[in-house]
Amino acid sequence: PAWRQRLADCVGGATRAEWEERFSGVDACVTAVVGPADAARHAHLAARGSVVEVAGVPQPGVAPRFGRTPGSVGEASHPGEHAYAEVARHWGCG
Repeated sequence: PAWRQRLADCVGGATRAEWEERFSGVDACVTAVVGPADAARHAHLAARGSVVEVAGVPQPGVAPRFGRTPGSVGEASHPGEHAYAEVARHWGCG
């Protein structure tokens, strides 16, 4: 508990932006944890086209991408839109 509190005090002593600045250009395995909206606007993901928009809904893009079979993202489903049995039949499992 003491170390946990010490770490919380250290990390909580700066904003996320301040931590990002401190680690900018440093060879360390450190990155900010952000929500989906911020992640979609992140320079690295934007440059790679990792988030695509389909029917106005941002979604993870296809990964990995292959030259001969690039894949595509279909329209987003909404919670409860498809019954389990319908999905299982579509996948050939029921």
